Amino acid sequence: MSTAADYKDACGGAPNKCTKSKCVCAPSFTGPHCLAQSKSDDIVWDPPDSPADVGFRSPSAFVVLIIVAIVGGAALTLTLGTMQGVREKLTRGGYQSVPDADGIEGGVQLRV
Repeated sequence: MSTAADYKDACGGAPNKCTKSKCVCAPSFTGPHCLAQSKSDDIVWDPPDSPADVGFRSPSAFVVLIIVAIVGGAALTLTLGTMQGVREKLTRGGYQSVPDADGIEGGVQLRV
């Protein structure tokens, strides 16, 4: 059979209090049985690594600018080349128009 002294010991002893099998911790204790002290370690023992700590060095702004110019120039060249190819096919009649349901070549006839 449990006694009040057993509950008092289960709550970490003085200065913690036990009421109806529930522990009420003193300000400097925490946990279900008030056995852990409410403290923290202010020292950062393992600070987070920065990119320089693991050997990464970012490229200079000049190198980044050159890479962006090369990639942008290539994208622009491909886009303009594709547009020019499509334009030439259209002007030379490279595409054949498909007749619609009325048999009219290349378009829709509006009926009034």
